[in-house]
Amino acid sequence: MTAAVHRLVRIALIGLVATTTSACLISLGGCSSEEAVYFNEIEHYSGAELVPEDDGLGGCGATFSTSDDPDLVIEHYRSRLEAAGWAIDPPEPSPLDGVEMQSVSLGARKGTMGYGISAEILGGPKTVFVIHIGESG
Repeated sequence: MTAAVHRLVRIALIGLVATTTSACLISLGGCSSEEAVYFNEIEHYSGAELVPEDDGLGGCGATFSTSDDPDLVIEHYRSRLEAAGWAIDPPEPSPLDGVEMQSVSLGARKGTMGYGISAEILGGPKTVFVIHIGESG
């Protein structure tokens, strides 16, 4: 996927999470076996036992929330992905140039797969993170 597509996927996933009030997972079906293997190859944050689900965007995803510092969550995923052999993508500029947006994100690649985790920081007691994994182009 291109950087622009990754940004759009993150924005769409954040929007989907924002409209889901009781979601622990985005449950729209099952992931492919390959996506599930890549999804489960790293330890997820705070011992959360996330189950990968079809995210409706051509990949696999899940959500979780935490009151921990969002930068700590991103650093957790960065270190776990690097240890598992994923190449970390360079940081991307804000998708809305000139508009102040509180968000964090991380993208990575391994073989033909892309991994993304992101959250929009809304100032509430918890931050909802969205994980997406799928074939990259």
